[in-house]
Amino acid sequence: MSKSETSGRSVILVTGAAGQIGSAIVTAILKSEGCVIATDADIDNLQIDAKKLDWVTSRIAIKQCDISNRKQIQAVIIQGTLDFGIIDSLVANAGDSVFENYLDRSDESIAWVSKVNLKGTLVCNQEFIKHRIQAGGGGIIVNVASHNDVVSPDPRIY
Repeated sequence: MSKSETSGRSVILVTGAAGQIGSAIVTAILKSEGCVIATDADIDNLQIDAKKLDWVTSRIAIKQCDISNRKQIQAVIIQGTLDFGIIDSLVANAGDSVFENYLDRSDESIAWVSKVNLKGTLVCNQEFIKHRIQAGGGGIIVNVASHNDVVSPDPRIY
């Protein structure tokens, strides 16, 4: 029996937890008494957020993770399961952009954004689904996308 089954608390994996949306999601989960595996490629900013937002609790695990790296995602899921039990939900929130004029964007910039935003999201979803199948099915996936293609603070993004 998993810790999540015995404690009655949801266990949620959040990617991109150091960003504005990600940190708000983590804070909301903690306020609702859930357990969080908070990941971000930028571990320094994630740790700064943890202190600034008072995430000091035994219900959070902070992990550095490149979501486009399957082995890192697998390791986070394994460790999160050891820390809290079966992971109930994935909030695939991580994303990146480059601040270049869209029409002048280089192949390298396009590849970087695609690696994080597309491949990373797909890898996270795949590995979470595998975890849930081993756990007997079910689970929730929330894929977060930006609305900045409609209203952008910086028109060079889109």
